[in-house]
Amino acid sequence: MGVPVWDDRVQFEFLILEGAQAGLSWSTILNKRDGYRKAFADFDPEKVARFTDKRIEKLLTDPAIVRNRLKVNSAVSNAKAFLKVQKEF
Repeated sequence: MGVPVWDDRVQFEFLILEGAQAGLSWSTILNKRDGYRKAFADFDPEKVARFTDKRIEKLLTDPAIVRNRLKVNSAVSNAKAFLKVQKEF
């Protein structure tokens, strides 16, 4: 049985990792979890929401994460949506 998680940063981490996992095995993503933590500002949605195109291009060269443009772009757009939901609730 799962355990409820109330920490916003942990929720955002799960969102980022879930998006990265699409079409891949969980073991692949979990093996890169530290790389994701470093690449995505310790899963801080405010920082990720401000990632520039230049920062995204740099991430796409980072072998510590899955270098898929759509997945990296979705992490940034999801950060913006996450902040909107966070503000509303």
